[in-house]
Amino acid sequence: LGAIILKEELSWALKLSIFIVFIAIGIQIYALGKLPFISIMLPLSFALYGLLRKRLGVRTFEGLFIETMILSPFALIYLIYLSLVSNSEFGLNFNGIMLFLSGFITILPLLTFNASTKYLKLSTIGFLQYISPTLSMLIAVFVYNETLDLYKITSFVLIWISLAIAAISNLRRKNVTK
Repeated sequence: LGAIILKEELSWALKLSIFIVFIAIGIQIYALGKLPFISIMLPLSFALYGLLRKRLGVRTFEGLFIETMILSPFALIYLIYLSLVSNSEFGLNFNGIMLFLSGFITILPLLTFNASTKYLKLSTIGFLQYISPTLSMLIAVFVYNETLDLYKITSFVLIWISLAIAAISNLRRKNVTK
């Protein structure tokens, strides 16, 4: 989105990195046998959110406050709905209230994300988004003792090679401009 919509210039190294990431994603899709809808929609929603934040130019704290005020009533209404209609663990009870309040825990990551959209290129933010799934994978393997299939290892290695190429390219470009 940064390159296509914001016309951010991509170096040959970033283009190569994006190509490698697409290969890694292709491996995941092939191994799964279908398009991983949630795995595609989640980063797409963050990309669109980052693009919107970058385009609007709203200050970090004010923008997040407005977003929270707009979405909080919907979250509360949904909790009320859950408590009235279903036998869900979440509703107007301790679990539901804790779920509602947990939204406020996300403020710090959102503040830093929103602040970064002002100072970093959207393409750079896109590459940084690979840190979270990598941490999730490491927690799954080392904390929950989940097995890691060869295709997942291959995908992660390709993605981290891509990130290394992008990082080295950016470091070289900064050293040249100094």
